[in-house]
Amino acid sequence: TVINGLVLGWFSQQHPDTIFLSSRLGISRNKSAQAVLVHEMVHYLQHTKGSSLGAEDVNDLEAEADEIMYRYLSEK
Repeated sequence: TVINGLVLGWFSQQHPDTIFLSSRLGISRNKSAQAVLVHEMVHYLQHTKGSSLGAEDVNDLEAEADEIMYRYLSEK
């Protein structure tokens, strides 16, 4: 997840057991930061279902992760 040019979260198929998060997030107290984790967890779940992050379907995978992230943000 890149926001304002900063990489805040990242899931890598080369390291499928790890979600990378920036230490700048303050994830324990910030819902927007938690949404970055939600977004990356969606990518992890996509990977476990067998989806790839190839160029041909990356837009669909990102759209799904974004939709779930925004749904999370809209909850109280």
